[in-house]
Amino acid sequence: RLRGDAKHSHHIKAARGGLGDPLRDEDLTQKLETLAAWGGSGCAPLPLKRALWSLETCAEAGSAMRLSRASA
Repeated sequence: RLRGDAKHSHHIKAARGGLGDPLRDEDLTQKLETLAAWGGSGCAPLPLKRALWSLETCAEAGSAMRLSRASA
């Protein structure tokens, strides 16, 4: 509620990045880079991105998991 008891609301039918409005590949890359920097994990986002995009064809998914770990 706002001053004067007024109400404002906004409904989003499909949030950007949700099932109804998925992010583009470029937006996903930017989000990964931003979150990796913000979180301070030390995770290198570009090798992780490559590993994630190749999950369907890789023989072992553990490499992507190892790349996603925070550096010590």
